[in-house]
Amino acid sequence: MRKISSDLTEIYVLWNIIFCGIILPIVGLNTLVESVSKQARLTEIVFGGVLLAGFIYLMLRWSLKLKTVHIKDDVLVISKIFGNRTSKEIRLDEIEEAYQGFFQRSNPETVTIVFKHETEFGKTIKFMATLRFFPLFKHPIVSEINRLTTSSQDHKPN
Repeated sequence: MRKISSDLTEIYVLWNIIFCGIILPIVGLNTLVESVSKQARLTEIVFGGVLLAGFIYLMLRWSLKLKTVHIKDDVLVISKIFGNRTSKEIRLDEIEEAYQGFFQRSNPETVTIVFKHETEFGKTIKFMATLRFFPLFKHPIVSEINRLTTSSQDHKPN
């Protein structure tokens, strides 16, 4: 069994939880309290609070969707990072495609896998690919997953 998701995924998600769940709210509330004491306009205070809350929500939602992924023979072994850590095996011929959008090519690089049918994790999953320098082009794991998917579909008995 070979791990294709980054070993840093758990650390990254934990950091986002600490940063977005604890540090940002404390700093944000402190800034809002200072704004009120300096008699800033109510619209500025509300706008800042909504902007901060939206950023925290999106970062937490994005990072908690990341999964840990392994390849074993002709199956993907997928597990959640937190909560119910049980692993589920999904055959490679159940994968429709793997892709990496342009904005997913920053560090950390994320890869999206789309399944043909609904799974326990939904129709798509995201995982953090292994770290590399200068991520200007598509991560090699995307091509490998697509190649394994097509080869498993070619060898599927009719």
